[in-house]
Amino acid sequence: MLGGVGRVARRLFDKTLGKRKVLESTKFFIYFAFPAGMVYFFGSSRYGLLDAFIERHPYIVYPPEAPRIDHDQLRLELKELRRQKELAASENKGGATSTTSSGTNKWEH
Repeated sequence: MLGGVGRVARRLFDKTLGKRKVLESTKFFIYFAFPAGMVYFFGSSRYGLLDAFIERHPYIVYPPEAPRIDHDQLRLELKELRRQKELAASENKGGATSTTSSGTNKWEH
């Protein structure tokens, strides 16, 4: 019984493909090999084509990195500004300082 199914399947296969077996096999190989070959050719680092394309056409362009802030220098400048502010406030004898309703300077924390 199974032998009959095999013969029927073979006849059906021969009717549908017939002499086009070579053509269909070639088309399948091309449909598979062409994209796989392109991925290998452009994606491998052997030729550097993908890297060159990415460098020429960046998706996100970041601005150049700013120089790093020296936090110690920033603290020294802040201390100097506070000292100058205190000197100016002491010269004004407290008349020009801004105070809140509680009587404390609103700029001090």
